Amino acid sequence: MNPRDKRASDFVKHVRNVARHANVRVTLRKQKKLFFPETKEKLNGYFSEPEGHSSGSIAVAVNRPRSKWLGCLAHEFGHMCQWFFNMPAVSYTHLRAHE
Repeated sequence: MNPRDKRASDFVKHVRNVARHANVRVTLRKQKKLFFPETKEKLNGYFSEPEGHSSGSIAVAVNRPRSKWLGCLAHEFGHMCQWFFNMPAVSYTHLRAHE
């Protein structure tokens, strides 16, 4: 395995491990775009937080260049971390989305 593949694989493992502790599933789908379940909007990826006994989700479309989907995974992982640590950025985003 070349170094770039190993680093990418290690990062995906890290995201999955941290997400598991936050009750969030990580799904890498072999598609170019995903549909966000609640709005049917086409996206490269999304994070949805856990609700009640249901787990949350990070989903990323990976049928694109690695640099694109890996960046998207990092972005959604950041949203998960903002939610987990109750950072103002995620709260503000959620409030603005529902205005």
